[in-house]
Order: sequence, then structure tokens, then C-alpha cells
Amino acid sequence: TKEPLISFKKEEIEIGKNYLRKTGTSEYNFICFHARDSSYLKQIDNTKDWSYHNFRDCNIFNYLPSMEKMSEKNLHCFRTGSKVINKLEHMNPRIIDYANSEDQSDFLDIYLGSRCFFSVYSDSGISQIPVVFNRPIAFVNWPIITQLENCRNSLFIPKKFYSTKDERFLTFKEIIELELENYNNHNNEIKILNELNIKLVENTPQEINEVVLEIYSR
Repeated sequence: TKEPLISFKKEEIEIGKNYLRKTGTSEYNFICFHARDSSYLKQIDNTKDWSYHNFRDCNIFNYLPSMEKMSEKNLHCFRTGSKVINKLEHMNPRIIDYANSEDQSDFLDIYLGSRCFFSVYSDSGISQIPVVFNRPIAFVNWPIITQLENCRNSLFIPKKFYSTKDERFLTFKEIIELELENYNNHNNEIKILNELNIKLVENTPQEINEVVLEIYSR
């Protein structure tokens, strides 16, 4: 395994450890979760129509059963991100809506992704942080299965491709043969999906829970 190209200063590590102590956990004893939504791009430029990215979005509440299951194993679960739409309403002290907290910062975004036991991320830029630091990732709700990071000890489950014309789900072979990665950008990809009457279906809470349990056991 290659060593990460990015490292922290001693004082930065102490800042990160202090935050973890504040929340009741420590390095490599927590899991990062992230579900992409439209809020991040809107805050970059709310005059632009970013809707062609929406096929990458998913519902953070579908992650909650797996967060609850991991909390039963004495692992803290951090919902990460800098801008998110919904708040997590729950009573579990081990599930922390870090993205909506006053502690959220660019530094902690990177620190948490570098020191997690593993992470559960959808298709978004923040998923690159554990990749850079060689942390295991459960990629969920991935829309383009041929555009996946090769990250050690990781698993992934894609969104399901449903043909409204044929009224059935596509096979993996059929999805790959769409060659969506060759259309250069998400705008073109969603146009092709619409032209083919293909709708992307999110992973269910059960499906996310199963892949999280599998990567935990591994």
C-alpha cells in the first residue's frame, strides 16, 4: 500500500483529535457517511441550472438504518459535507450530523475522511478524501459504474437502471454497453438516459445496510 501524499502537521492532528474527543470517539473508531444533494452547487452559483447533476443525488435518510447498526458496534457515525439540504433528526448520541454543526470546516472534512474506520459515500467530490488516504469505502448509489475509483478494501453498489419503456431493470451488461463514460460530462449523460427512457433508482436502506455490514465484517 502506498503512503498518502498528504500529511498533517502535529498541531493539525491535535485539533482533529480534540474534536473526536469532544464527540466521544477517537481515530479509526468512526465511520463517515455522505449522500450527495443539490445544495453544494447551488451555493456556488444559484443563478445556474445545475439540475443535470440531480441523477447523482440520493437520500441521506436511507443511510440511517446502517448508522444505527454501526452505532450498536460502538462506532460513531459522522454525516459529512459542507452544504446539505436536510438535518438528521434522531436521538442516538453516536450519530453526529457534523455537516449541520458549527464544528464543520474544510480541515475537519479532510481529517475525518483520513482517519475513519471506513466511509460510506455516494458520487461526490468528498469521496476523493478517503481515496487519497487509502481508507476503505463503501460506494453506494453510484450512477456510472464504469467511473469508479480503484480503492483498496472497498465495495460498491450502483444505482439501479430502470427502463420505463420495457418496464424492467437493466442488467450490468446492458448498463456497461450504454458507455455513458464516453459522453464527457453529466449533462450529456443525463440526456442519453432521458432519450432511452431510463430512470435511476436509489439503493434502499436495506441494500445500503447490507453493503455496510459486509465492509465492516471484511
